[in-house]
Amino acid sequence: MNEQQNGEPGPEHPDPAAQQVPPTPPTAPEQIATPAQPDLGAPATYYQQPANNYQPQPPKKRGLPVGAWIGIAIGGVVLLGIISLVIALIVWLVLIPKPTPVPETEPVPPVEVPGEDDAPLPTDEVISLDAPSNFTSGPFWAVTYAADWDIVQFDVEGINEFSHAPTGCQFLSYQGYGDPNVTASDDRTATEDTIPTALQIGIPWDFTVEPEVLVDGSVDVPVDYAYAVEMLKLRADYTSSDGDRTRQIVMRTFMPDDIALYAEVDCPSSAEAEDAAQQMLDGLAITEY
Repeated sequence: MNEQQNGEPGPEHPDPAAQQVPPTPPTAPEQIATPAQPDLGAPATYYQQPANNYQPQPPKKRGLPVGAWIGIAIGGVVLLGIISLVIALIVWLVLIPKPTPVPETEPVPPVEVPGEDDAPLPTDEVISLDAPSNFTSGPFWAVTYAADWDIVQFDVEGINEFSHAPTGCQFLSYQGYGDPNVTASDDRTATEDTIPTALQIGIPWDFTVEPEVLVDGSVDVPVDYAYAVEMLKLRADYTSSDGDRTRQIVMRTFMPDDIALYAEVDCPSSAEAEDAAQQMLDGLAITEY
C-alpha cells in the first residue's frame, strides 16, 4: 500500500495484478440438431363422402286442400252477390221513378149520409148499464144523418147540431166530461145522476108548462159495429108556444173516466116528424177512433 508523502495514507489503488478480468460472455448453448422433417407438401383437406350415390331432391310442391278451395268458391259467390245487390240498389235509386206523396187532407168528420146498406149491423154482445165499459180511447159519437138534415154547428166544444126543415125537428149531440159532482162508480147510477145537468146543456126548452122527463127504457148503440152498449132513453111530451112537441134523449155516463155521451131529438108531434126523429136515433153509433 502506498502512502502519501505527508505520512497520510493515500487512496488505495488496485493492484494491477489483482484486477479482475471481465468475464468472458457465456457461450451460447449449442443448438441441438433437430432431425429434418420430411416435406409433406401443403396441408391436405379431407371431406367425408356420402356412403352411397343419393342426390338430394328438391321438395315437391303441394296444392291447397279441398276445404280451402270450397271456402274460396263460397266467398267468391257471396262477393258477387253483394256486388250485384249494390248495383241493383243503385239502379233502383237512380232509374225507377218514386211515387208522388199524397198530400195531407183534413180529417173526415164523423158524420155521413147513410145509404141503404149503412144500417147498424146487429151484434150479440151488449154491455149493459150495470156492467163496466172501459174504453181504450174515447168514446166518441159517430152520427149519421140523411140528406134533408142540415148542419147548424159541428164539433163546437163537443156539440153537434142539425135541423130538419121539412118537419121542424132539431137534433143535438154532446160528448165530453160529465158532471164533476157525480160520485157514483157504476155507469147506471152515474148516468141517472147526470140527467139534470144534461137537460140544461141540450136544446133550449120552449114550453108553456114545465115538461116532465120520464125514463123510456133503453136502447143498444153499436160501438164500431163490433159490439153495443146499453144507453138510457128518456122522453118528454110537452106543449110549446108553437104547439105540442116530443123530445127523446139517449145518454150514458161512462165511468171511471166520467165521460158523458148525450143525444136528443126534438120534433113537433106528427107522424112525419116522428119518422124523422127515429131516423136520427137509428143512425147513432159510438167509435173509439
